[in-house]
Amino acid sequence: MMYHTCIQSSLLKKILHVPSQESSLIISVIGILNTFGELLVGWVGDKSWMSSSLLYAACMLCCAIATAIMPLVTEYSHLLGLSAVYGFCISANYSLTSPILVELVSIEKFSSAYGFLLASQGVSNLLGPPFAGWLYDYTSQWHLTFGLAGLFIGISGMLLVILPAIKRIGKSCSKSTQQKEDNLEQNKWLASGNSNSNGAIPV
Repeated sequence: MMYHTCIQSSLLKKILHVPSQESSLIISVIGILNTFGELLVGWVGDKSWMSSSLLYAACMLCCAIATAIMPLVTEYSHLLGLSAVYGFCISANYSLTSPILVELVSIEKFSSAYGFLLASQGVSNLLGPPFAGWLYDYTSQWHLTFGLAGLFIGISGMLLVILPAIKRIGKSCSKSTQQKEDNLEQNKWLASGNSNSNGAIPV
């Protein structure tokens, strides 16, 4: 979120020519919607009829779209609305991370997995804003910067849909292979029994 607010402030000043006093409102909107979103998204994700992974993926997709189209808007009110969508949906990153991790790695490995996750986020938060600034200095436009940010956010959400699907396909293939092996063993056993029966000498 720090990466997003940093490049967003520069976008307001350089493209929309919004004063710093008004641009500070956008950070407040993101913070307020993020706080409200953590409560609502966390409550919905805790329901038995809702999949935490699918909810996270949907929220990240909304964040990705809102982020990617920000350089295309020309009105401050539109940018404020996109920031509100971003602030609300990015709350899934905080309220759903823990339960999703438990589903993926089990509670026994949660501590090490969560620590690794925080380390990865720390490195990204450290390198993200300087890279965004360099990218703008190199291209002199924000489209690529916001586009890449939206792309990475979208990928993070889609992975939670793709990886479980791949896991289910792998389990299905393993189950099918095991069933074929069991059938083959059973056929061999039956063939061996028939052979012994046919070769028996009648008394």
